[in-house]
Amino acid sequence: MPPLAEQSAIAERLDDVSELASYLERMIAKKQAINQSVLQQLLTGKTRLPGFTEIWSTTTLGTLGTFLNGHGIKRDDVRTTGIRCVRYGELYTAFHNCTAEARSFVSPDVAAISVPLKTGDLLFAGSGETRDEIGKCVAYIGPTPAVAGGDVIVLRCDRCNPIYLAVLANRPEVVSQKARAGQGDAVVHIYSRALAAVEVSVPPRAEQTAIAQVIVDVDREILLLGQRLRKAQDVKQGMMQELLTGRTRLPVEVSRA
Repeated sequence: MPPLAEQSAIAERLDDVSELASYLERMIAKKQAINQSVLQQLLTGKTRLPGFTEIWSTTTLGTLGTFLNGHGIKRDDVRTTGIRCVRYGELYTAFHNCTAEARSFVSPDVAAISVPLKTGDLLFAGSGETRDEIGKCVAYIGPTPAVAGGDVIVLRCDRCNPIYLAVLANRPEVVSQKARAGQGDAVVHIYSRALAAVEVSVPPRAEQTAIAQVIVDVDREILLLGQRLRKAQDVKQGMMQELLTGRTRLPVEVSRA
């Protein structure tokens, strides 16, 4: 242990970093709460963005585009390089509402018998562990060629903004419809015909795009705050490793008797 004065100096430095981390955690929680409130207002039409007054229409997902079923990709087909692909499990674990990239790869031979993705495609998870999570939706907005794995249901739609529709498809009022359409117990499945019957209320394309931009902006703020939080946590760990072992010493004035 160092002298008391150095102990106090170390504790003060660590407290400063801890306070920053706590502040960032509060800011993230606040932004997430605001985001949920904003989504509830904008995605239901209770609040309209300036300049938009047209009536919304109630329709089904099946009328908005064409459904395609991914196939031809098994776990053993995944490689470290090759053609990018999106697997259904990644819709739950790797992406949030939208993605501009695919993280897995398959060989060109496997990709040749798989469903190619286009920018703007909506990807639904066709299998899951519970009814509440079945049909998780992610918009593929990347320009990089990719293919859809098995149990990925693709909605190819050119009438809607993909980010808007993906966020809408993950809202509680739509999730409840997907949950009722889920089949199975140990593993729950949902099929394209059931997704096609899901009802949604949508504004004209221009308003969808404006709402999607609000969503993207808020998500970006939360992402940046999360990056700052992780950096602060890493700094604290590094400081503890250095200061609490004596590898790095702080300049401390020693009082003379």
